[in-house]
Amino acid sequence: MASKETWDKLKHFKPTENWGDADAISDLLLLTLDDFRDYIGVPIIVSNAVATSGHSSKSYHYRSQGACAVDVMLPEYRGGVIDLLFDVFRFGFSGVGYYPDWSYNANVVGGLHLDVRPLKWGNDKTLDYKQARWMGVNENGKQVYKPLILENIKKYGGI
Repeated sequence: MASKETWDKLKHFKPTENWGDADAISDLLLLTLDDFRDYIGVPIIVSNAVATSGHSSKSYHYRSQGACAVDVMLPEYRGGVIDLLFDVFRFGFSGVGYYPDWSYNANVVGGLHLDVRPLKWGNDKTLDYKQARWMGVNENGKQVYKPLILENIKKYGGI
């Protein structure tokens, strides 16, 4: 849960942004997102964070799952999608969703789901380092989910 000390440390984000419940958002997510914002050098628009509905039942947007997820858009980012994803992966987000169809101010700019979900234990009693990576794309007017792989980025993501 976001502490006053965490909010005071942040350079780029304030509790008044679109966090949903700014007190519930994960400290680790806020600190990681702020470091990411500092690194890329362009504003990050928070479109969704802590929620009570509208996501899958085990969404990391929910308090019950740690409130450790945020959806963002970077309309001023000038690199390509591969550059953006490399930049994201440098920061240790354990869940990354890429949404090439998201709009901001009536312009398609794409967006990201970023989270710091905890690692789970595998059947062999070791930590499972497989991290969630996906694309949310529009197919025939419906949002569908695809693996975040080069083939799908080429097909749906604008390379």
